[in-house]
Amino acid sequence: MPNFTPHLQLEKPTPEDFYDVEVLNKNWDKIDEELPKRVPQTRTINKKPLSADVTLTGEDIKVTGSDETTIHTRLSEITNPNLLDNWYFGNPVNQRAASEYSGSWSYCIDRWVAEGIITVGKEGVSASSRDASNPAYFLQRFEHFPDGRQVTFSLLTDNKLYAITGVKNGEMGFSKTFDDGVI
Repeated sequence: MPNFTPHLQLEKPTPEDFYDVEVLNKNWDKIDEELPKRVPQTRTINKKPLSADVTLTGEDIKVTGSDETTIHTRLSEITNPNLLDNWYFGNPVNQRAASEYSGSWSYCIDRWVAEGIITVGKEGVSASSRDASNPAYFLQRFEHFPDGRQVTFSLLTDNKLYAITGVKNGEMGFSKTFDDGVI
């Protein structure tokens, strides 16, 4: 005598029962009939229905929770190629999944080291100093930085694009001062 599953009443033959393809087919028919009733057809992801496979592109994903600009639009504003890894601070790669990093030139979000207190949240990355005498900094090291060639770095925050173009000569790189910080 077979057993039945509690939710769909699918037939579960016992080890003593002979294999019967009709039992299997009836079970599949029950699943096929019940599945559309139990899976919500009104759910969406980025306003696309989940009734079929969904492919999300930069046209579908907002920069942040409070900025309606899409990643595609924001990235199209960038005119220079970028040498930085993990440069989009509105939604950074953060494999350690920590919400805060603190220390003196310690590794934080992927490919970056920082001085100060680094906070990673829904709205992106923010930096604050540990004390008044030590401002917060981000630093990214490059293994093969082209000496003597002009390069451009850009950094995208939730509402600003920062870019710096220059030539590295010798050991030191280059920086540029903005109203709200230095790159």
